[in-house]
Amino acid sequence: MPLFDQLPPFLQGLLAPALLYYQAVKSYITILLQSLLNDRQVPTDLRAKAFGRFWNQISPRPDPTTPLIGSATLVPPLLSQASGTVLDVGPGNGSILHNFESAAPNIIQIYGAEPATELHKTLRLNADATKIGRKYEVLSADAGAASIARELVRAGVIREASEAREVFDTIVCVRVLCSVPDLRSTITDLYTFLKPGGKLLVCEHTANPWRTRKGSVIARVMQSVYMLMGWSYFVGDCELTRDIEDELRREGKGRWESVDVERHFGKACLTYVSGVLVKKGK
Repeated sequence: MPLFDQLPPFLQGLLAPALLYYQAVKSYITILLQSLLNDRQVPTDLRAKAFGRFWNQISPRPDPTTPLIGSATLVPPLLSQASGTVLDVGPGNGSILHNFESAAPNIIQIYGAEPATELHKTLRLNADATKIGRKYEVLSADAGAASIARELVRAGVIREASEAREVFDTIVCVRVLCSVPDLRSTITDLYTFLKPGGKLLVCEHTANPWRTRKGSVIARVMQSVYMLMGWSYFVGDCELTRDIEDELRREGKGRWESVDVERHFGKACLTYVSGVLVKKGK
C-alpha cells in the first residue's frame, strides 16, 4: 500500500499486523457472505476456508525480480542448509519453496506437512515450479506427532506409527510454530523425529523482547492489543505474544549440540527469531 510505504519504519513495524488483520477479516467476511448467499448456511469449516483464501492472497508466487524485504530476507540462507530427508512443517501454499533450490543437490526427499487442504493444490503447483518439485510430497498433517506419523505410514516412509523416530535429517519451521496448539509438545515431537546430528531450521515471529535493549515496550503492548482484537481467531490460531526462542532453548536444554539462533526486527510487532538447532549425536 502506497500510504503505508510512506510511513516511518517505526510506525510500519507497529502497523504491519494491522494490514494482515484487515485482510484476514475481509477474507472471513467474504467467505461467510458467499456461503450465506449461495448455500444459505454457515459452513462448518468457515475459518479454514477463510484462512486458506487469506494465505493465498498474502503469499503469491514469488517474483524473482522483486527485492526481498523484512523477514523474507531471512529465509533463503536458512533453507539453503537443508539436506537429506526433510520435513517441511506447515508450508502453507508453498510460496517459499523456491528457497530450497540451492540445496536441491543435497536433498533426498521433502515431506510437506500441511493441514489446510484448501492450500494443497497451490502448494503442489508451487513445488512443481521449482527444482525440488519431484522430491516434494504433500502430507495432509499438522505439526503433531500422531498426525505426521499417520501420513508417513501412508506414504510408505515407515511401516507403522511406532517407527516414527529419527526419520529426518532436517526439519524446517517457517512461520508455523506461532499457531501450533501446544508449542512444548510440538518441539519435543520434532526433536524425536530428527536423526542424531539432524538440523532444525527455524524462522518464526515471536514475542517482542521488550525487556532488552533490542526490544520495544510499545511494540510488545501492540502485540497484546492485536491479540485482544481477535488476531488468533482470524489468522489461523497464530499467537503474536508466544516466545518461541525461549521455548526452543528451554525444551531442548541439554539435548541440542548447538543452538545458533538470533532475533531480528526487535522494534517491530513482528519480531523474528531465526537460525539452526543441531541435535546431539549418539
